[in-house]
Amino acid sequence: MKYSLIILLLAASIASAQDASPVPSKTPPEPCTISGQVVKRSNGEPLKSARLLLSENAEREGHRYTAFTDVNGRFVLKNIAPGRYDFEARRSGYVEQDYRPEGAHSGTVLELTPGQKLEKVLFRLTAAAAVVGKITDEDGDPVPAVVVQALAEELNGGQTVLDPIAHALTDDLGQYRLFGIPPGEYYFNTVDSGMPDLSSVDLVEGLRQFTGDAASKYPSIYYPGVFRRAQAQKITLRPGEEIHVDFTLRPAKPLTVAGVVRGPSGSLASGVEVYLLDRNEEETIDQFSFRQNRAHTDAKGRFQIENVLPADYIISATQQENEKIWIARQPLNLSSENIGDLLLVLKAPALITGKVIAQGTPNFAFQNIGVMAYPAAESSALAGTGFVQKDGTFKCEVLESNYRLTVQGMPDG
Repeated sequence: MKYSLIILLLAASIASAQDASPVPSKTPPEPCTISGQVVKRSNGEPLKSARLLLSENAEREGHRYTAFTDVNGRFVLKNIAPGRYDFEARRSGYVEQDYRPEGAHSGTVLELTPGQKLEKVLFRLTAAAAVVGKITDEDGDPVPAVVVQALAEELNGGQTVLDPIAHALTDDLGQYRLFGIPPGEYYFNTVDSGMPDLSSVDLVEGLRQFTGDAASKYPSIYYPGVFRRAQAQKITLRPGEEIHVDFTLRPAKPLTVAGVVRGPSGSLASGVEVYLLDRNEEETIDQFSFRQNRAHTDAKGRFQIENVLPADYIISATQQENEKIWIARQPLNLSSENIGDLLLVLKAPALITGKVIAQGTPNFAFQNIGVMAYPAAESSALAGTGFVQKDGTFKCEVLESNYRLTVQGMPDG
């Protein structure tokens, strides 16, 4: 009887499914349309063949739409799904521009509602500047595979850093060309890869760190041929301007940095990683680096880093065991002589705790907000970072010293 009951229930279920009416499909939202014009900022003339790119503002892969302007600089984007989008205009020889509603001073996300027809969108593109030049050695011969960068100052977590706006790699004739640069003031510097066969493709693909020591004998320099940013001079670029900037690289004698690492108890520390960070690199976002400048201590706690070019460095040592970590860190000026008696003493980091309060915003979301610790006596050299939790609290591990704290990642306003 039990089995018969199961069969009857199944049969009733099947019959019910056959009699059920089909569920009507959901009507898709009405598509949107955007139309407008792209013109030259200098005189308002229309720009032909400018590219309009509309990309859905989402973490996952979203909708993308593209259009090109006609001879009158006009464009139309049709059949757009409603949503939030990043919208920009590009054209060779001009600075790309994000969508800005009338009266806005910066780019903003475009939100389209079902069936919306956004008309008379206007992009005013500024002519980009360019810099050309040649890199030669002390004998006047061309130096290939040297990275040349245009660097703009910006605030990052309350700290002034250099942001690479454009870069180029010298060819076999030592020549380079930087283009698409927005008008403004820039520092220019060189970074020799030491690998004459390095291609631009390697740089585009993000090949910035290398397993072996580069063979470069030329330190990085800033315009007009100085080693430190404090001595460098800015160059002002105007819309559509092309200027000529040459560099002469002069070799420097590779040096050796050696010493001993001791643990917190004073005992010799083996297997500790010791590395040098160029202060110029630390002041620059996403800087090109072609040298390892690191070593591990031996059984007697000794380390030796060879082929180091003269510069201002931060030397650090790190040892980690399970979840415990010990750190040593100090500035190091390397000019013309080897260093063979350096002493690094590992210490457990101190803990800075606190809370970030968003005044006037009781439900403020703290995701992606960080607290940065910088030594009070130094102009740069980030010492520690702590992420802010949902309740606004944070923890930051640093060596014992005096620090200034800055908050990074806050939204506009």
